[in-house]
Order: sequence, then C-alpha cells, then structure tokens
Amino acid sequence: MNTPNNEKKTTVDYENKIAESFVTSDKVFYFAKINIHGNIFQPNLEELIHTEIPRVIESAKDIKLKHSTISFTDIIRKEVNNRTVIVGHLTNSKKEKLRFKNGANTFVSNTDNEVANSAMFIYDLGSEILSFTTTTKINVQQFIKYFTSLLSQDEVVGEVVIKLIPEEYDIIEEIKAIDKITFLKFSLIHPNPGKRHYNMYKKMVKETSSKEMEISFKDEKDGLKIGNDEETIGNETVNDGIEMVQSGYGEIEVRGENISYVESGKKRKTKRKVVKRRKFNSRNSNKKLSVKDGSSTKAIDKVIDFVIKYLL
Repeated sequence: MNTPNNEKKTTVDYENKIAESFVTSDKVFYFAKINIHGNIFQPNLEELIHTEIPRVIESAKDIKLKHSTISFTDIIRKEVNNRTVIVGHLTNSKKEKLRFKNGANTFVSNTDNEVANSAMFIYDLGSEILSFTTTTKINVQQFIKYFTSLLSQDEVVGEVVIKLIPEEYDIIEEIKAIDKITFLKFSLIHPNPGKRHYNMYKKMVKETSSKEMEISFKDEKDGLKIGNDEETIGNETVNDGIEMVQSGYGEIEVRGENISYVESGKKRKTKRKVVKRRKFNSRNSNKKLSVKDGSSTKAIDKVIDFVIKYLL
C-alpha cells in the first residue's frame, strides 16, 4: 500500500516523465479565447465554462479523420503562479510505413504504434485563454480546427468557438495610419455572460440575442467619419468593436486609401495625385510569445506570466 509520500513521489515522477515529451525550445506560443457558442444562453453556463470544458480536455474521445486520429494527450492539471492550468498536447497520429535497418539490409514495415505529431498547449481555467504552439504538420488554423472539434463533440459542452487574440496596438495603429477609411467590418461572437463585454455586445445588437453579428460600414466616396485622425478613435461604436476584438470575441477588417501628391513635369511645377490602397485584417495580427528555453517548466511559467501581465 502506498504512503502519502509515495503517492506524491509517484505523481511528481509522472509529471516529470510527461514533461520530457514537451519540446519547447525556440517555440512561439499563440493565444486564443475559448467561447461557449451553441449553448451560450443555457442557465448552467458557468458550469459549462469552469467545469465541463476542463473535463472534456482531460477526457475527450479521439476523433478519427480520413487518414489519422486527433486527440488530447499527455494531460496534466497543475497550479502555476496561483492559477489552475491544464497542460497537454493536441496530437495528430497515424500508423506509417517506415524504413528500418537490419544488418546490411533495409526494409519497409508498418509501425507497431501510431506515429504522433504533437503541439503543446496550456489552458488557463480562470481566463479561458488557450496558449499553444505549432508544428510543421499542425499550423495555427489546423490547431484551432482540431481543438474546436474535440471540444464541440461533447453533447454537454456543445459547439465552441475559438478566436485568436490579436495584437491590440496593430488594430489602433493600422486604422490611424489610413487617411481615408472606406470600409470597416466587424465579425463578432457572443461573449460569455459575466464578462464586461457581454453588455457591450447586447448594446451593439440591440437586444436581439444573436450568437453572431456582422456589421459593416462603407463610404467609398468621402470615407467614414470614425475619428481616426484624433489621438484616440473617436467613434464609440468602433471603439466598442475594437475592444471586443482585442479580447478574443471576433475580427475586424479595414480598407481605405492614403493620398499623396508628387511633383510631375519638368517645365511646369505641377503635382500629381497618388492614391495608395491599404487594408488590414486582425486575423493576420496575432498576439504571440517566443520562448527560447528548452525547459517545459520554465516555458509554462513564462506563458502564464504573459497571460497575467498582458491578457487579463
């Protein structure tokens, strides 16, 4: 029979063994927000967020794709900087034919076990923020697609939407860098109740209880009046939309023109109008953290410290 000390030692040994599988050297961590979507209006929403999503991450069923299997693997729940996190891998695996060597000869044979391609993730239960890495075979969009599928297959949790958190300064600076904004579009999802953005969203959709909203503004001739020539964006609706995008509840697309005049003609001093089209989409500007430390423990500490300092 194990003593408490032996049980503790077994747990530590297990975590150390799992930690060896996390390859974090020179990795880039991306940050996203997990949002309940299909069941957003359910009365037990808090339980879905704080209990059921972690349960699914820790015990989700594998999903069989056409040629491979996706799953959550190497899962550990632990306390980091007084925050509860789940650390693990999103794994895409399949049996492969590999070439083996036997003496002076080689031969091709199926592997006994599935060959795994795994991307590390860290889920902060308190903030619902998911940080993750990528691999040569699992890019950012594939990671989000697979993670979403694994969570959404659970009938209790229902459909979830995972949105990347963009660099906030990019949105403001890109908008202010355009002289004449001709098109502005927000694609927003319903925030979880209890968040300060919940009332903001309700105000923007005028109490229609929609789960998603697309709102666009357009003026090709004169340009939109949103106050982008001021120190801060002067339009309240635009500011509300930007704040929701920055918090992981949607995306923004901006198009416009920059106008300049250049001298033309050698004899007469005339000026020619030059119009340069500009565009920006928040999905191409993602918040990320480079980790250049081979220790998985230090990498996890750095990621959670980043979440606390810059995302809460």
